[in-house]
Amino acid sequence: MNTTKNHKLNISFLPLSFLCGIFTGVAVFLFKYFATYVIRFSKWAYTLSAQKPQYIPLLLLGITLVSVIIYFILKTEPQVKGGGIPTAVKFIREGKSFNVIKNIILVPVSALFTFLSGVPLGNEGPSVQLGCAMGEGVSKFSKKNIAENRSHIMSAGACAGFGVATGAPLSGILFSVEEIKGKVSYKMMFSVIISTLTAAATAKGLCYLTGSEYNLFHIEKNDVLPIKYIWISILVGLITGLAVLFHRVLCTLYDALEKRWLHKINLFVKIEVILLVSAILGLFSQMYIGTGHDIAHHLLEGESVGLILLISALVLRIIMLTFANKTGITGGLFVPSLALGALIGIISANVLGMMGIFPTEYSFILVIMGMTAFLGIRSKMPFVALLFAVEALNGLYNIIPIILCVVVAQCVIKISQLAKQK
Repeated sequence: MNTTKNHKLNISFLPLSFLCGIFTGVAVFLFKYFATYVIRFSKWAYTLSAQKPQYIPLLLLGITLVSVIIYFILKTEPQVKGGGIPTAVKFIREGKSFNVIKNIILVPVSALFTFLSGVPLGNEGPSVQLGCAMGEGVSKFSKKNIAENRSHIMSAGACAGFGVATGAPLSGILFSVEEIKGKVSYKMMFSVIISTLTAAATAKGLCYLTGSEYNLFHIEKNDVLPIKYIWISILVGLITGLAVLFHRVLCTLYDALEKRWLHKINLFVKIEVILLVSAILGLFSQMYIGTGHDIAHHLLEGESVGLILLISALVLRIIMLTFANKTGITGGLFVPSLALGALIGIISANVLGMMGIFPTEYSFILVIMGMTAFLGIRSKMPFVALLFAVEALNGLYNIIPIILCVVVAQCVIKISQLAKQK
C-alpha cells in the first residue's frame, strides 16, 4: 500500500511537466515572434536616422521614452532585472516564489523594449525566467503543491525556455545538469526531458503554422579543419580566454564603481546613459548594437567585414554588454556571447589569412570555435556550449579542435585565478 502511494507520488509530476512544456513553448514562441518584428523596426529606425540626420532628434526622444518605460518596469518588479538565468537559478535553488503574473507579462515586455533600443542583450535569459515562472504557475495545479515537485517543474520550465530560445532542446536538457541544480535526480531529469521536448514540439508546430524560424542558425558547411592547422585552436582559445578575462575585469570594475559612487545615481539615469550610448554607437554602425544574432549569422556565412570594424565591434560590444547587464536592463547574454565569440574567430582567421599562414576557406570553423569557447567559458557552462556546437552549429565534424579551443580558454581563466591567489 505504501509502495503504491509512493509510486503515485513519483509520477505526479509527469502531467505537470507536460503542461509546463506546452505553456512554455507557446510563451517563448510568442516572445521570439514579437521580438523579431521589434528588432526589425529597431534596425529600420537606426538605418533611417543614419541616412537622414534630421530624424536623429526623434530617435533620441524615442530612446528617452523607452528608458522611462524600462525604468518603471524594473521599479515595479525588481525580479525582472538582469539576464534572467541567475534570477531563475536563485529562485529554484532557494525555493523562493515568483510573482507569476508579473513575470509572465513584464519579463518579455521589458526585454522587447531592450531590443527596440538596440542595447546588445539577447532573449534566452528572459526566456529561461519566463519558463521558470510558467513552471511556478503550473506547479500550483498540483493538489498538494509538494515543494520537491514545485522545484522540479520550475527547473523543467527554465530548461524548456532555454531549449526553445536557442533552438537546441538537447542543450536545454543538459542546461539542467550544468546550471540549474547541482544535485541531479531521476525525477528532475524526467521532468526536464518531458517539458523541454514538449516545449520544442509546441514551438516548432507554431513556427510551421506561422512560417517563422525555429533554429538560430542554418549551417550546411561540413568542411573539416586539416590536422596541420590544429594549433590554431590553441591560438583562438588563448584569445578567447583573454577576452573573457577582459569581460570579468569590467564586471569587477563596475562592482567597485557601484560600491563607491554609482549607487548614488538614480536607476533611470543609468538606464538612460546605456541606451543613449547604444543609440550613438548604432548611428555609426549596427555592428555595435543589437542582440548579435545577425553578426554571428553573417560571419558564419562568410560575409566580408573590415578588420578595424570587427575589432572595434568586439571591444565596444564587450563593454556595452557588461555595463548593460550590470545595470539590470532586461536581456540575456547567450546570443551576445555567441556574437563576441564569432568576432574573435573571424578576426583570428582574417589576421592569419593576411599573414598567409591560414586559408580563409576554413574561416567559419574558427568562428564556431570562438562562439563555443566564449559562450562556454563566460557562462561557466562548457558542456552545454559543446553540445550546442554539435546540435546547432554543425560542429560535430570539427569537434576535436572545438574541444581543444574550449579547454585552452578554460586554462587561461584557471591560470589567472591561480595567479590572483598567489
